[in-house]
Amino acid sequence: MIDPNTLILTALMTGAIEGTKAMAEQAIKDGYQGLKTLIKNKVLGNPKAEMVLKEYEKNPETWKGPLEETIQEQKLDQNVEIVQAAQNFLMLVSGDHAEGSKYQVQIKNSQGVIVGDNAKTTINIGKMTKNKSAK
Repeated sequence: MIDPNTLILTALMTGAIEGTKAMAEQAIKDGYQGLKTLIKNKVLGNPKAEMVLKEYEKNPETWKGPLEETIQEQKLDQNVEIVQAAQNFLMLVSGDHAEGSKYQVQIKNSQGVIVGDNAKTTINIGKMTKNKSAK
């Protein structure tokens, strides 16, 4: 499982790239805006945090470190609403959301699972014995 800090950072970085493309789907743009709004409302009144968020969107590589610090200092990674919004946004961008996703799998108490197109597997059941002819 990805930690909340990295989740939020990844969502913001993805949004800064994908959410600003001219061809981005409206749902992606809306998801990114929603995440940014939640974060902005949480840091409202903290000029340093507000500035880091604004500058990060312009230049993610340069402002990645300061944004990570801001996420921790402002406890954004402990805010359930923000973490959930970041997770939902990344699922939306990846196309891995419940509606319309290709695979919907829930597995419990399994010894192994294969999901995907053209997957191949070998299953050995029972005791493995040595080949007597092999030396």
